[in-house]
Amino acid sequence: MIPDYPFRVVILCGGSSNERAISLRSGTAVFQALSHHFPSEIFALEQDELPSSLDPRRDIIFPLIHGKFGEDGELQAILERDGFSYAGSGIVASDRCMHKLQAKEKLRGSSLLLPKCMAFQAPDFPSYAEICKSFDGKAFVAKPENEGSSIGVRKIFSESDWSRFCSQIKSGLWMVEEHLDGREITVAYLDRYLLPCIEIRPKDGFYDYEHKYTAGVTEYLCPAPLEESVTQRILSDAEKAFLYNGCRDFARVDFILMNHELPYFLEINTIPGMTETSLLPKSALAAGLTFEQLCYEMIYPAIRRFGFQDLPPHAMV
Repeated sequence: MIPDYPFRVVILCGGSSNERAISLRSGTAVFQALSHHFPSEIFALEQDELPSSLDPRRDIIFPLIHGKFGEDGELQAILERDGFSYAGSGIVASDRCMHKLQAKEKLRGSSLLLPKCMAFQAPDFPSYAEICKSFDGKAFVAKPENEGSSIGVRKIFSESDWSRFCSQIKSGLWMVEEHLDGREITVAYLDRYLLPCIEIRPKDGFYDYEHKYTAGVTEYLCPAPLEESVTQRILSDAEKAFLYNGCRDFARVDFILMNHELPYFLEINTIPGMTETSLLPKSALAAGLTFEQLCYEMIYPAIRRFGFQDLPPHAMV
């Protein structure tokens, strides 16, 4: 039986971004898990605004809106303006990590390795020759500068590839980044704890939207088969990226590992997916946490910030 807590946990999902479908899946899974522990409600938003029935004196918010509005600081600004306690990173960190180049710039001068990259506003495209000069003639990747879930990612190997890409893109903030042909590694940070590294191995192609959310098309190795010294470096770099960017509570940090020992920072996801194929639940399971325990851990700091201290034992202690 659920105790009579002086609050309820409200899961916000949906929204209007390109990641709406994944957000709905994440929200439903987390709602089902947390409803075993706390009075809980789920709201599948159609518009980028808060439901009028929410009350900061009662409701603790678990944002699971992926992409725009949910991860870019806009929702966090509304929640703080209205006095809500909520899970995850705050306004500044959310906005910074949503914009991949801003997150990288925050790490300039640190010990982290960073791929070469540049931003542009479509349809004002840099020339293929300009990009090649900046990237020493290497292939590169084009992707939205402020989207998640690998939406819109294209690998560019030739001038014709670039011309085709430019002809298809009409607007938006984009970036190009040198293509690093290495091993894909991700690390989850959970309330001061670093979870086991995961290596991501698509069975064909690369880790795009389809490979992220279609069961059986990607192999996940957790813990990743790495030398201990490499594991420790990646974990250390993940923690630095998290802290330098001002994140809190939880996030997922992505790397490309070159030459089996050199991790290059790619990005931080401040509201990771929580579906059956998502990486954070896989990493948590390898650390001994069930999905329910993981969700409990993720909302725990927000409940403390709400002012309620008398929770049952903390799973990570």
